[in-house]
Amino acid sequence: MKQVTVLICTPNIQSEITQRCLDSLFEHTNPSLYKLVIADNKRDPEFSHPHEINKHLKTLDTSFLVCLDDDAVLTAGWLEALLEVAENDSSVGAVGCM
Repeated sequence: MKQVTVLICTPNIQSEITQRCLDSLFEHTNPSLYKLVIADNKRDPEFSHPHEINKHLKTLDTSFLVCLDDDAVLTAGWLEALLEVAENDSSVGAVGCM
């Protein structure tokens, strides 16, 4: 089983910004650690990030959920660093990138 669900919300999966995010995810993330979910809102004015996140939380089958904006550009080791903190410190409820 994958350990992390990576949820990316985007208004347009075909955009250059989203493609840059996906390219960095694929380049810098071990595929055995995560499964990818993309919420493409197709510029729907009714789309709600919190609603989309809650929808996926209800069906989560991994230990962790990472929510990424589509303009995130990831670097080597990003997910491993988040997991290290989340797994090794029981006082932590949420971990964020800088």
